Amino acid sequence: MFIYTLLGMSVFGGNLYVSNPAPPTRMNFDDFFASAFAVLDLLTVENWNDLKTLCIRSTDVNNYISVAYLISWIFIGNYVFMNLVLAIIMDSFDSDEVQEDKLDIENQFEIVADLDLNH
Repeated sequence: MFIYTLLGMSVFGGNLYVSNPAPPTRMNFDDFFASAFAVLDLLTVENWNDLKTLCIRSTDVNNYISVAYLISWIFIGNYVFMNLVLAIIMDSFDSDEVQEDKLDIENQFEIVADLDLNH
């Protein structure tokens, strides 16, 4: 996220076109915090099309670079984010409580199996 924030600042910083009567948008790459917010907005894919339109209409940047930047961050960011969430979930399966519950269930099955063999 940090790399794409800095990359967005260097590519789009001060180059986004906003029409004069429109109020200034908070999704820009002019400073670090606004750029980080814009990158987070892209990561969540919530209202990212406004930022796409601003980047494509930017004054000094090629449209292909804009689209490559946006789509690459959406795919890479979501891939990393999904793997992070899955790693946290998988780590919770390895916790001590889960292992203790697993042993308790296995012991109950052994007791039931012993009772069935005795009858």
